[in-house]
Amino acid sequence: VFVGICGVYENAKNEFEIAYRLREIFWGKGYGKEMAKALIQYCFEQTNLERLTAYVRIGNIGSIRILQQVMDYKYTFVETKNGLEEQVYELRKIDWLIKR
Repeated sequence: VFVGICGVYENAKNEFEIAYRLREIFWGKGYGKEMAKALIQYCFEQTNLERLTAYVRIGNIGSIRILQQVMDYKYTFVETKNGLEEQVYELRKIDWLIKR
């Protein structure tokens, strides 16, 4: 059964961004949070990354809830390409180590 996908990539701003996507039938079951936590843990324990980011559209309430639990809110902006509001979350390795 295909549940979803996740990963970390270097975005156009040279930030390392976590990303995940679930099939709708798996929303609200905790998989998204587990994916986000596992990505963060992997990046901070298995790579030399010191900071991670995540971007989420305002209407994506499920992902906002997840990111509020695992990262720190930074700011909201309007994406110029599509005119939609997005929130930016960030987590530094030092802060993650303290919160663990």
